[in-house]
Amino acid sequence: MIKQQVHCLYPYFILILFSFLPVHLSAQVTFDKGYYINNDNQKVDCYIKNLQWRKSPVKLEYKLTLEGETKEVPITEVSQFVVSNLKYERHTVLVDQSKKTVGNLSMQYTPEFEEKTLMLEKLIEGRASLYFDGNSLLYFYSVNNSKPEQLVYKDYIRDGKILKNKSYRLQLIKALSCEDITAVDIQNIAYVKRDLVKLFEIYNTSLNAQMVKYGLTNKGNRFNVFINAGARLAYVSFIREYSSTFSLGNSIGFTSDVQIEYVLPYNRNKWALFFNPTYQSYTTDCTYNYVDFSADYKSIELPLGVKYRMFINEDAKIFFEVSGFLIDIPFNSYIGSRDIENGGSNVFFGGGYEYKNFNVKVKYGTHPDILSEYVNYTADYQSFSFTVGYKLF
Repeated sequence: MIKQQVHCLYPYFILILFSFLPVHLSAQVTFDKGYYINNDNQKVDCYIKNLQWRKSPVKLEYKLTLEGETKEVPITEVSQFVVSNLKYERHTVLVDQSKKTVGNLSMQYTPEFEEKTLMLEKLIEGRASLYFDGNSLLYFYSVNNSKPEQLVYKDYIRDGKILKNKSYRLQLIKALSCEDITAVDIQNIAYVKRDLVKLFEIYNTSLNAQMVKYGLTNKGNRFNVFINAGARLAYVSFIREYSSTFSLGNSIGFTSDVQIEYVLPYNRNKWALFFNPTYQSYTTDCTYNYVDFSADYKSIELPLGVKYRMFINEDAKIFFEVSGFLIDIPFNSYIGSRDIENGGSNVFFGGGYEYKNFNVKVKYGTHPDILSEYVNYTADYQSFSFTVGYKLF
């Protein structure tokens, strides 16, 4: 007879997942060669911790030598800095302070300027330069080394309708006049990095001006595709309303998946979003109260998730991920005399190790109820999987 207490796979998952941590704790943080200029106009050559900042940095962590101690300097004491292919400059500029959330939009067409000192990311340096502020998500421009000026774009509300002030196009028509750029070209420019960078490149090239392009570069593919396969240890507890709970026991089955991920272009490519179609199977036969009982649960899970990587070196990484789904597609699945028609929602927690194109991963998943279409029955499904994988590209 089956034991009538509910087991949990969660402690085993935690134990294995935490076994990865000592590897990370001994890992060395990478600093990239660069420099910063302080408020006294003194240049400090150093190695800067390159976080590929999504928002404007508030401090710099740096070393004078790779083997030296880590130091910090507040950004208020830095007039500009360069690391890898990134350049930031501090400027005092007029910034539109209009609210951007739908419920708080201004009724005013014109910008509500306020003077602020910002550390702006420089995207294009040349006869015409382009800047970006990661905090406000606004772009700025400068021609012939003039003081940077905001390119105006704002949402406002009038007569219950959300309208847009696209004055940045008129600004660009006036500032970037040349034979290779027409007013029609600028009317098609969206307020996005890709379009603006391309426009400033065309202008500087047209005037044969010296130009440097900064910003994040795509090293390798932004998209990665992995194939993984391994074993999944699963457990189901079966609950009948107004009756006892009993275990269907543990079952080891085959699992395989494809993981398609998009690497986000900031914070040193540490964050990624992924889609992870997965095949899983659970089969068991047991006896409860002298009655034979069987279950066969096979499905395709379709989770979406987020992954975070910690880099040990160029080739080795530790990663953690969390994912979940609202769709689970069972086929030819049942528990006792009840068909599993909709696996319902799920959540997964995982972690592992990548070396070049290879990876190993452990993952814990919990399924609140794979018999959600039945009122008087509940089946709690938990799983623990171990897979090995390979990155196709």
